[in-house]
Amino acid sequence: AGKDVIAVASLDAGQTKDGEQIGTKVMSEAILIPNATGLHARPAATLAALAKQFASQIRLQQGSNQANAKSLVAIMGLNIGHGDKVQVIAHGEDAEQAVTAIAAALSSGLGEEGLLFVGEAQAQPAEEAPLTGIHSDDPNILLGVSASPGLAVGTIVQLRRKEIEVEECASDKHLERRKLNTALDHSILELKALESQLKTESSPDKAAIFAAHQELLADPDLLDLTTSLLDKGKSAPFAWRSAYRTYADRLAGLSNPLLAGRATDVRDVGQRVLEALTGQHAQESQYPAGSILIAEDITPSDAASLDRSR
Repeated sequence: AGKDVIAVASLDAGQTKDGEQIGTKVMSEAILIPNATGLHARPAATLAALAKQFASQIRLQQGSNQANAKSLVAIMGLNIGHGDKVQVIAHGEDAEQAVTAIAAALSSGLGEEGLLFVGEAQAQPAEEAPLTGIHSDDPNILLGVSASPGLAVGTIVQLRRKEIEVEECASDKHLERRKLNTALDHSILELKALESQLKTESSPDKAAIFAAHQELLADPDLLDLTTSLLDKGKSAPFAWRSAYRTYADRLAGLSNPLLAGRATDVRDVGQRVLEALTGQHAQESQYPAGSILIAEDITPSDAASLDRSR
């Protein structure tokens, strides 16, 4: 006491007391998006992962709208399409390096194939059909998206999901945060295993879906919303479910059908964490031989776990 140093606290010169970055602020020139279908899940995940390598605050600006460039959901929420103009804004100690790297990555399509650079005489791929809003007035006719063309005779199996029951309130927010962190870590390990399995099976496109799911679980905006609910006394399952459903509904409301379809990915990864939090895992469906599967939605996790021989 009075002689030995117990602890040393260093005040970060790069932040104000409100947590806002100070230092250099850099803005890029306008960048035209070459991706034929805009910044959908995969290029947005690549962008978010790149932005997280820098300490600076980084925003993506389209017109008067801005989004956190480290948040996959926020990027998709901008609804950025092919040929749209965007700018990168960074604020912090490595702002210049961040803007240079991210602007270059955006200009080159973020590693995606099939780019359509503005001004090129190249046919744009047809947009995917919207996966929602297809209904029939005839009870004997089902309208939907066909996964397999042709005529088949078999047994209809309907995929149904059981609603997971959660308690709304909790008394110890620190305990609830630890539960959430454990469930997130467990889910990330599952997703890494799925990604690795699909790469081994020479399915890099499918593996990229689960890489994007891992990026969703590290999404700062999604985690911030969950944490704010925990601070208000909500349980970890209730807070997480409320947060991911809020973001899924936001994506589902976008005019771009490709981006709106990504709401299924958010619900898929959200459900995975919710099951890990509550221990209420969905029972594996048993499919008879020659099954014809119908469902409101087929998530990537559903598709990866299907016994295709049935």
